[in-house]
Amino acid sequence: MLEFSDMKGENYNLKVTDLAFEEFCDDLQGKGMNDGKIGLNLQRKLNDCEVFLRIGTGRALTPRGSDKPYCFLIITAIYSFPNYFDVSF
Repeated sequence: MLEFSDMKGENYNLKVTDLAFEEFCDDLQGKGMNDGKIGLNLQRKLNDCEVFLRIGTGRALTPRGSDKPYCFLIITAIYSFPNYFDVSF
C-alpha cells in the first residue's frame, strides 16, 4: 500500500501492483531491512524526487445488495526522477 496526496490535496492509500517496485522492496528485505525501515527510507527518498504514479482499476465487482459494479483503484507503476532504483539506502 502506498499513501499519497494528489495535487488537489486529496489523500489516497492504494495497493501497488508494480512488479519492479515489489522486487525492489523484496531485495531490501533480503538485505535485512524490515518493512518499517523500508517505508521510512522510501518516503524520504521519494519526497526528494519527482514522482508519477500510473493508476488503473481492478476488476469490476458488484457488492451484495447492489446492482451497480465498482472498481478499486490500484497503482500499476511508479516512475520517479531520479529513479528510486538508483537511490542508495
